[in-house]
Amino acid sequence: WDSVLFGLTYNYYNVSSSRPRTPDYEGLNELTSKQEFGLTLGYFLNHWRFTITDFLSASKTFTQKYTDPTTGLPTTDETHKNSGGSGYQIGIGYDFMLGGGFGVSPTLLYRNVTYTRQSYEVRTGSGTPYAMGPLQTNAIDSDLNPMITVNYWF
Repeated sequence: WDSVLFGLTYNYYNVSSSRPRTPDYEGLNELTSKQEFGLTLGYFLNHWRFTITDFLSASKTFTQKYTDPTTGLPTTDETHKNSGGSGYQIGIGYDFMLGGGFGVSPTLLYRNVTYTRQSYEVRTGSGTPYAMGPLQTNAIDSDLNPMITVNYWF
């Protein structure tokens, strides 16, 4: 059992981007936030590590706000919220031992999450808002990302 890992995984992702308004182009602010929680099973083989996570819950929020180039007032201010998420994450990594118990581990993660519910809030703009409800076609969020982990083995 010394080569097996049982654990919990919590992923938190939050990124914002913006562009300023100019006299002939509207400004934009966007915010994307994700949270995922699940059970993880891992296996260590020499310096290799393999993990698989079953996400028990996941949510994602996307907000965008456009501002008028002349007045600076919002022309669109809306939020999409996805919930009821589940899915999985697979990780493959290699541990490079640096000495003194420390190591660096490049890891490649593939993540796939499916959301079953969505709401749409419109504070400003012409969209038609709707309350949280089931999606007719589930939303899928999938990506492949590199990651570097710093380890201490004791």
